[in-house]
Amino acid sequence: MTSFPTLARQRCSLGFVTLLIAMSGSLEAQRAIPRSGVSVNPWDDPEFQKRVIGAFGINSRVEPLPTPEEEDYLREILPLIEKEPEKAAGFLEEALLRSPEGKAAASPEVNARFDFVLANIRFQQGRVSDAARSFREAIRKFPDYMNAHKQLGIIFVKARRFSDGIVHLTKAIQLGLTDPAAYGLLGSAYWETGQFVAAEGAFRNAILLDPALPAWKLGLIQALFSLERYGDVVALAGSMIKDKPEDDKLWLIQANAYVGSKQMLEAAANYELLDGMGKLPATEQNTLAAIYVNEGLLELAADTYLRAYERVLDGKIEGPLRAVEILMARDGQDEAARLLSRVKESAPVDLPADDRHRLMRIEAKIHFSRGLGGEAESVLKSLIDEDPLDGEARLMLGKYYEELPEAENDKALALYEEAASLENFEADAKIKSARLLARLQRYEEAIPLLKRAQELKPQDYVADFLEKLEEHVRNRRR
Repeated sequence: MTSFPTLARQRCSLGFVTLLIAMSGSLEAQRAIPRSGVSVNPWDDPEFQKRVIGAFGINSRVEPLPTPEEEDYLREILPLIEKEPEKAAGFLEEALLRSPEGKAAASPEVNARFDFVLANIRFQQGRVSDAARSFREAIRKFPDYMNAHKQLGIIFVKARRFSDGIVHLTKAIQLGLTDPAAYGLLGSAYWETGQFVAAEGAFRNAILLDPALPAWKLGLIQALFSLERYGDVVALAGSMIKDKPEDDKLWLIQANAYVGSKQMLEAAANYELLDGMGKLPATEQNTLAAIYVNEGLLELAADTYLRAYERVLDGKIEGPLRAVEILMARDGQDEAARLLSRVKESAPVDLPADDRHRLMRIEAKIHFSRGLGGEAESVLKSLIDEDPLDGEARLMLGKYYEELPEAENDKALALYEEAASLENFEADAKIKSARLLARLQRYEEAIPLLKRAQELKPQDYVADFLEKLEEHVRNRRR
C-alpha cells in the first residue's frame, strides 16, 4: 500500500496520554480514562482510528491534512507510542527522510503531523530540546499549525523563556485556540515579563473558559496585586473563600490586600482568624502586632508579639527585644515590661553575651521610664561589671546620676570620662560631659571637649553650643 516501513499491527489499549499526543498534542495528561471494567480495543473501530490520526473533522486551516498513505502509516505507528515509544519515534524519523513514494526526499515534503507526533513522543521521554526542535520543524512546514505553536509555547514557558512562550501561545490563540491552560500559561508569562495588564486579560480568559480551576483565579490575583488593584483582590479572594473557607492561603491573600488598601483593622481580623487556625506565618504575626501598635492598641500588640515569640522559642531574642523597643517608643512601658519579663523567663541559660547585655540595657530603660531608677541603676552596674567595654551602659548610668534630685555630678563625670575612652563612644561622652560642665559653670573645661567632639563627629547643634560658650567666656574676660 505504501513504501513506508511496514509494521505489524500491535493490539494494545490506548491510554489517555497517547490520545492526547495524537489528537490534541497536549503535553501533560491530568486525568485518567475511567475504567469501565470491560476490556475494549479501540483500534477495532475505524472511525476511532480516524479521529486519533486527525483525518476526521480536521481543520485544514490550522492543521496539516494527511495524505491517505500518511494516514495509513500513522494508523500503524500509533499503537506503539505508549508501549514502545522509542520504536515509534524511530519509524517516524525514518519516515521524515522519505516521500510517500519511497524516494529520498527533503523533510518539507513529509507531512508536518509526523514532526508533531515525534515532538510529543520526545517530550514524554523528557527530551525537551528534541521536542522543541521537532515542533519548530512542524511549524516551518506548516506555519499556521495551531497545536504546534501551543505546545512550543508551553515548552518555552516551562523553560522560563517567557518572551518566546508569549510569541507562540499568542499565535496559537490568534489561530483560534480556546484552551484555558494556554491562556493561563500566557498570563503567567506576561506577569513574569512585567506586562501586568496583559496578564490580567489572559487570566480572565482562562477563568472564562475554565471557571472551576482555582489556579487561574490565583494568577489573576497575582496580576491584580502587581497593578495595586487591592480592592479587586479583596473581592476576588472573598468569592473564593466562600467556596473554600478552610483555605488559609486565601484568607492570607485577602488580609495582605486589606493592608495594601490601608484597611488595617479588616486585615487584623483576617490575621486573627488565621492565628486561631494556627496558620498565621511569623512574618504576618509581626505585621498584625505592628497594626495594633499603629492603632494604639498596645496591649493587643504585646499579646501578639508574645504569641509570635512563644510559637518559636528557638533561643533567639533579637526579634522580641526589637518588639519591646517598639512598644516603649509608643509609651507602652507596661506592655514592654510584660513582654520582656516573658523573654527573660524563657531565654536559654547560655544566651550569648551580646544578647544578654542588650536585654539588660533594655530592662534598665524600662525601669527608668517607669520611674524605677534604683532598679535601673542596679541592672546597669551589673552590666558594667560583666562588660567593662559597654559604653552605652556608662552613658545611661551617668545620665541617671546627673539627673538625681541631689545630683551626683562627680559620679556622672567619671562615667562619661570612662565612656570617652572607649571606641565609638568618645564623641557622645565628651558632649555629655561638656553639657554637664557648662551647667556647673565650668566653661573652660567644657570648650576643649566640644572641640574634640566636633573633630570626631561634626554636628550643627554642637557647633552652635561651642560658639555660644566661647563667646560667653570672651565676654566674661572683658
